Amino acid sequence: MAYQLAKAGKEIKRDVESVLLANQVGASGSSSGASTTAGLPAWIGVAVSSEVDSGNTDRGSGGADPALSSTNDGYPGTAATDGTARALTEDGLLGVIKSCYINGATPNVIMMGPTVKQLFSKYMFSSSSRIATPYQDFGKNTRDGVGVVGAVDVYVNLGVAA
Repeated sequence: MAYQLAKAGKEIKRDVESVLLANQVGASGSSSGASTTAGLPAWIGVAVSSEVDSGNTDRGSGGADPALSSTNDGYPGTAATDGTARALTEDGLLGVIKSCYINGATPNVIMMGPTVKQLFSKYMFSSSSRIATPYQDFGKNTRDGVGVVGAVDVYVNLGVAA
């Protein structure tokens, strides 16, 4: 029973992560359709009014932030659209973190899908970033093999702390 519970818990965790990272708009649902939760990309950068724009995104040239629906539900009515693709850089990441901080946020989590995580990890371990170094663990007994960490799971930025 404990094994099945742990297995189901991991499945739910993956499902929740998938929804959180999806660029989908929310809907209140109806008698013929279930409600949907807006993913984080549909919330980040949404203007809360015509006077207030978060400015916490960098979608590239031609990209657009989401907009709230015209109903009273207050969920994003349009999804974000990506602009031109560009290289991942630390300056780009730090620029968005700084913008979030200036606008009153305390960014402490970066969520990304598996494809972006692989690109992020590859960049962080590259010679051009000079940020992370692969870690090898020889353990107590070399017969157990060598473990190598090749993915970035935690990124700590102390540059904008108050």
